[in-house]
Amino acid sequence: MKKIFRLIIILTLVIVLPVNATTTTTTTKKINYVLSTTYANKTGAKLEDNSGYTNLCKRDTSNNYGVTKKWEFNTDYRINRALNTPCVDVNDYVYDFSDVLSEEDEIYIKESLMEFSKEFNMPAIFVSYNLPYTNDKDNEDFIADFYDYNSFNDKDNNYDGIAIFRNSYALDPYVRIMTFGDAQMYLYDSRYDSLISGVKSYFLVNNYKGAVDYTLNYYRDCTNWGELKGYYVDDFGWIHRKWYPIWGLYTFIGLIVGLIYMGIGLGKHKMVKKALAAREYFVKDSLNLTEKSDVFLRSHTSSYTVSSSSGGGGGGHHSSGGSSGGGHSSGGGHF
Repeated sequence: MKKIFRLIIILTLVIVLPVNATTTTTTTKKINYVLSTTYANKTGAKLEDNSGYTNLCKRDTSNNYGVTKKWEFNTDYRINRALNTPCVDVNDYVYDFSDVLSEEDEIYIKESLMEFSKEFNMPAIFVSYNLPYTNDKDNEDFIADFYDYNSFNDKDNNYDGIAIFRNSYALDPYVRIMTFGDAQMYLYDSRYDSLISGVKSYFLVNNYKGAVDYTLNYYRDCTNWGELKGYYVDDFGWIHRKWYPIWGLYTFIGLIVGLIYMGIGLGKHKMVKKALAAREYFVKDSLNLTEKSDVFLRSHTSSYTVSSSSGGGGGGHHSSGGSSGGGHSSGGGHF
């Protein structure tokens, strides 16, 4: 009887143990970090099959092509640009379409962007996308449209914000960092040169956490250095030079001085005309030159080049425009 009982116990263990082992393997399987899906409908934008971002909304005439900002869709070109721009949830901060971020990186970067956004009361986003291109401006146009045609800071009049874009195109990886609205007053042309030089080393080794931290901290430094003097940003995000009333006074004074000099010049011109009558007092043919020679003791030639920078703001600082018609400032490079 005891032998039969032992046999039953052994058979039970043989059957049960594999089941438990299988259960254990299933429950310890790694769970990937996935953003929640709010919308079932996909945008018309071209995405990779293994896109790292799936929280997409739709764009059509029923929701003004997914745009809540003041841009008018009065051209086919603008409509097509909007339809080919991913429609996203603005509360996600990280839009890793190219799936270049690890789970740890994505969580860390999102927290950094959220903290920065709260600190400066404007959105900061990270976008990766595999965008084949033949012109550098294609990168600028893409990230400008991405920001303009999604609802980032749509409660603000000129849509302040900052966007960090990584184009993962294998043949020519690219980076573009862009500021919108009043953020351009702190991160603008000359400061972009320094930012891009410094952040390059992080992108070259795909250290995205370091790249985002460097960019956000550089903007913090820019606010300490102060804003761009003598300029302002209009309601459509374009930088303009300020006009001061004293300039009108300078213009008036310059006009008066110019009139005085012109009057003096006219007076001299009349004197020359009167002097022409004195020719009759000269003895005709009394002066005869038979040889003419030019002697140069020394010669010197100098030249210089005048360079200028122009754009929407003029005077060396300017905005660029995306398909929406809104302005922005940006810097980037191939790395």
